[in-house]
Amino acid sequence: MLVCAIIVSMWLGSTGAHAPQASASQDVSFDAFMKIDAPKRPEVFAGLTPENRAKLTRERASRWLRAHRSELSPRQIRAVEQAILFVTPEIYTNPDAPGVRERGDKVTRDLTCSLGARAALEAFSWAPPAGGPPAKGSTIDDWLTWFSDCVVR
Repeated sequence: MLVCAIIVSMWLGSTGAHAPQASASQDVSFDAFMKIDAPKRPEVFAGLTPENRAKLTRERASRWLRAHRSELSPRQIRAVEQAILFVTPEIYTNPDAPGVRERGDKVTRDLTCSLGARAALEAFSWAPPAGGPPAKGSTIDDWLTWFSDCVVR
């Protein structure tokens, strides 16, 4: 499900191997990072320092928010801003620290319930986008998951 993919992408690379294109001590700018082939970004991301990973993820989400702000409600904007604030080096260095996992679950739930899982994933994930429109069954599954997680709970 997409909610799990969002959580994984926020913590992506917390235990990954170093990538050949970047050294862990190197600070990679957002623009330089985005020039890397999309399929290789997760591997490169995994090789960066926790500080650089947090900086890149916050910048990606901030740019996504700027591009989509006019389409979003105040509640949606708040959810994205809270998710951006959550992305700190600590989530990459110590994801199991007291409160980090619980806060991450809450931020992810608020984000996906406000935006929908696909938009949340687009804002925070380094994985290449899936090609083409979602399959009809996939859209129904996403809606049912959203309804169960966000309305029924």
